[in-house]
Amino acid sequence: MDEVRVASVAMAIAVQLQLDGGSTKNIELGALLHDIGKIGLPDHLLNKEEGLMTPNERTLFRQHPLFGYAAIPMVDGFEGIGPGVKYHHERWDGRGYPDGLKGENIPLAAVG
Repeated sequence: MDEVRVASVAMAIAVQLQLDGGSTKNIELGALLHDIGKIGLPDHLLNKEEGLMTPNERTLFRQHPLFGYAAIPMVDGFEGIGPGVKYHHERWDGRGYPDGLKGENIPLAAVG
């Protein structure tokens, strides 16, 4: 399961960075739930490679971090995991999504 692998890597990084317990827990939960926004996507996109998607499909697919981010506040105790869910596709070079954040502007919670 990808979510478990992502959480494992994220936790290893959090431990190496010696983050406090609350931050570490938020990173773990965010990593486990990073793709929760895919629940809002049509079934045909879930297993389709992004490179094979039409421009409209790709636009919709790239909104899944925002769908997940919108759902997080609805669960008590999950407020701290929103940035990890929203920004998990950002890239150091700024070519990620949804906001095209670059370098240190990417929240640490998206570490996974």
